[in-house]
Amino acid sequence: MSQLKRNFISKYKINDRKQRERDIVQWQTDILNGDDTAVRLTDFVVYMYKPTGKVRKGGVDAHVTKVQGYQIVLIERGNTRPMSIYSPLAKQMLGYYDPISSYGASMIPTYPAQISYAIQEIGLDPLDDDTTKRLMLAGTGTRYYAQLCLEKRGSNNANNYTRWLCQEKKTEDPLLAMVSLINTLPIEERKRILDVYDSYGTIDTLAGDALNHLDKFRTL
Repeated sequence: MSQLKRNFISKYKINDRKQRERDIVQWQTDILNGDDTAVRLTDFVVYMYKPTGKVRKGGVDAHVTKVQGYQIVLIERGNTRPMSIYSPLAKQMLGYYDPISSYGASMIPTYPAQISYAIQEIGLDPLDDDTTKRLMLAGTGTRYYAQLCLEKRGSNNANNYTRWLCQEKKTEDPLLAMVSLINTLPIEERKRILDVYDSYGTIDTLAGDALNHLDKFRTL
């Protein structure tokens, strides 16, 4: 292993498993009890991987998974990205992976979501309500639908995705194109989306407009 890699991983300390289990329980308890100060002061390593020799091309490099504030982050050499973040609105972690599941039953479930697509800043904060709704409605991703949940209305990316969706659906009406896309999703995915919509409401995007339109026909 290079000196640079050794220096990267040596900055972090990992406690024994029993202590990590206690730390996880305390962290989740603080969240559920609404102890914001205690949560924001939380900072501990959950998992650490140290290669024992030279990393081959395509192999797994040194990395650390840690809890900090309301977030669980993956730290690699030269890169840090979120794995899951707590949402006060949903009272769940949102993320693509639950790294603390191996420590036993969690008091706070993790809802599958593409948080790395929407979260640009790593810090201590929980998810705001609008981002929570966007991420939960998007889920783990269906082309164009998920992107048009996450992108801000009127942004260059949103405009591009809307144009491509209309081309694919062969219509000049963005709302019609999005409604058509949602109606072609698997039944289980449509049910998941509508359950989130019923629980948390709509979002200010083309996808939200389409869900509002579909909801009118559900309630007639």
